[in-house]
Amino acid sequence: MPIARRFGVSAQTYLRFLVLKALGAKCACCGETDVRVLVLNHLFAKEHKLSIGDMREILKQRLKVDVRCQNCNIVYEYEKGMFPRHKKLIKSLFGQAI
Repeated sequence: MPIARRFGVSAQTYLRFLVLKALGAKCACCGETDVRVLVLNHLFAKEHKLSIGDMREILKQRLKVDVRCQNCNIVYEYEKGMFPRHKKLIKSLFGQAI
């Protein structure tokens, strides 16, 4: 991607920022707007990492994603059940259930 090269970033990084901008660059949970900590949270997807092709599909409004900050995304993934083995450990060490 020529534009990405002009900025000295990868095509994936360039597309990620384009998608963040298109989606409003604001965390859906807490409202954080610092793009350095914002991530694309893909809804209803099995894979954890978005490819360049996925990001193009997001821009074409074919894939459902939302924007979250890193903290809100981790909490979301815990609540969704992405880290089932951690729940017992956290309860044991910190005395709190998640």
